[in-house]
Amino acid sequence: MSIYRVRPQGWAGEAVPEFRDLWAERAELAATLISPGSSVLDLGCGEGLLRQFLPTGCTWKGYDLRPLGRDIERTDLDAGEFPVGRYDCVVLLGVLAWLKDPAAVMVRAHGATNCVIMSDNARIWSIRRPLQFKTGSRLDHLLTRTGWTCEAKLLWKKVAMREYYVCRLVS
Repeated sequence: MSIYRVRPQGWAGEAVPEFRDLWAERAELAATLISPGSSVLDLGCGEGLLRQFLPTGCTWKGYDLRPLGRDIERTDLDAGEFPVGRYDCVVLLGVLAWLKDPAAVMVRAHGATNCVIMSDNARIWSIRRPLQFKTGSRLDHLLTRTGWTCEAKLLWKKVAMREYYVCRLVS
């Protein structure tokens, strides 16, 4: 049954509880790709799990379509909104597969950083298919079109025949 049809009992707008540990695991792995002392823009940050795993001296700013904390600001990437500023790293964990135009967001990221940390969206329901990371995939095509190169790719999770990665992209 899809979480879109029935929310978990007690759900009050926070991150979906049954996925919190999985997303924390992904955030912890993503943080290993960020240098100490970096300024980090976390787009689609949910409740901001990434910040607890960041290396020493990092500054963090979180944005989401539905902010789940007082220190998280709202932004609608599908409406062309993108936070102003320059950052050492922009993070998009499980975000691209949800967007109507992920290429537009990747192009906008060029104006904010030279480094993007992103992941495939490992959802198991089928509203929209997750991006794939294999050669010739939709993600590879997206990166080529928008001027990004995958510098590092870490296996995050393997389920049946599907693998999910956290990637460090550079321009």
